Amino acid sequence: MSAVQTSGNVKPESNVYTAWLALACAVVAAAAAYVTYRNYFDYGTLFKIIEVFY
Repeated sequence: MSAVQTSGNVKPESNVYTAWLALACAVVAAAAAYVTYRNYFDYGTLFKIIEVFY
């Protein structure tokens, strides 16, 4: 067994985790855009819930 390395940069062997993170962020952004789109065209505004209270 080798000793624990305490200095130097830690690099992943591949960019798989970076790709998964980018994909997850893209899915969240697409879902938010879809909800915004549907809310605007169904209710005519982005914030219908605010109009209910005023």
